[in-house]
Amino acid sequence: MYEDDSLEVYIDSTDNKFAWGGADDYQIIISPAPGGGMRVREFFHPERTAGACRIVDSSVTARGYEAVLALERPVFAVGDGRVGFSLAARNIDRVLNSDAKFNWFFLEPATYLGEMQVKW
Repeated sequence: MYEDDSLEVYIDSTDNKFAWGGADDYQIIISPAPGGGMRVREFFHPERTAGACRIVDSSVTARGYEAVLALERPVFAVGDGRVGFSLAARNIDRVLNSDAKFNWFFLEPATYLGEMQVKW
């Protein structure tokens, strides 16, 4: 990632079809922070998720960034079983005025995410 690029994590905690801003759906964005390090924020429900997602370890090397994301499972309604899950890498190039997003999984005709099995 470079400057304003990001990794995006999408979670559908009930695995019932992802809706942009849905009550059980989450978009978590991880990106480089100004001055070094990493920052993270959940964008659909920040009033209830603030502080419930955080970077617990990170490093910046010549090869790029590494970060470990921790989520408070009760806040994100993630229990045992399957949850909808997808990753995306977003590349923003302000010089070339381009914006591209590479998604791991979105299934048509509705927006179903891939699945992740969660065990306590």
